[in-house]
Amino acid sequence: MYKSNAEEFLDWFSKIEKFIKDSGEFSSLDSFAYKLSNSRNKNLNRFKIELLSLAELRNAIVHNPRIEGELIADRIKKLLKRLNTFILSWLIPKKYSQDFNLMF
Repeated sequence: MYKSNAEEFLDWFSKIEKFIKDSGEFSSLDSFAYKLSNSRNKNLNRFKIELLSLAELRNAIVHNPRIEGELIADRIKKLLKRLNTFILSWLIPKKYSQDFNLMF
C-alpha cells in the first residue's frame, strides 16, 4: 500500500516516541518535550532541537484537518504555489500584473 510522505513521517516519528517511552525513564503522562529535555540518552540529547522541531511538524500534521483528503504536509507544493499567488497579488499592483500577463 502506498504511503504519502506525511504518513511515512508519522510512522517514523511514532517509532521515535516509542523508543523514548520504552526507555522507561518517564511517565506516560509526560510530554514529548519534557522527555527530550530531561532524557539522559546521549543520542536524544544530541538531536534534541531537531526532534522538538519535528514534534511541532507532527502536531501540525495530526491536528489539522485534511484538505481535499490530503494531509497538510502532503500538499506542500500546492500550498507554496497558492502562497506565491497570494503574495504576488498583494505585492504587484493590478496594473502591472495586467501589463506582464500575470494570473492570480
